[in-house]
Amino acid sequence: MTIIKMDWRKLDLQAEGHAGSAPKGEDLVCCAISAITTTLAEYLINVKGARARYDMRDGSCRIRAKPLPWKKKQCEEAYKQAMTGLEQLSDQYPEYVAIEEVFKWPF
Repeated sequence: MTIIKMDWRKLDLQAEGHAGSAPKGEDLVCCAISAITTTLAEYLINVKGARARYDMRDGSCRIRAKPLPWKKKQCEEAYKQAMTGLEQLSDQYPEYVAIEEVFKWPF
């Protein structure tokens, strides 16, 4: 199971574990999570003033932004879009994806 943790106050998203819906390399749920998180990370890295960092490894990722004040809303919107996709995966595949939110949006 993949556990996704989102801390809205820190703009910190973490995903841990393989979904386990299919053998490694064939797991479409893991693939979808990877696609969403990689897209978010690359977007934030390219936003001047987002001051984003990410670490992606096999079975885990962490994406954190510390935006300048005038970029905070843009970064929050990017996280909201990513979380929408991750929540849809969790709703469709609850046995493979769980989401824990700290300071749920809007806080």
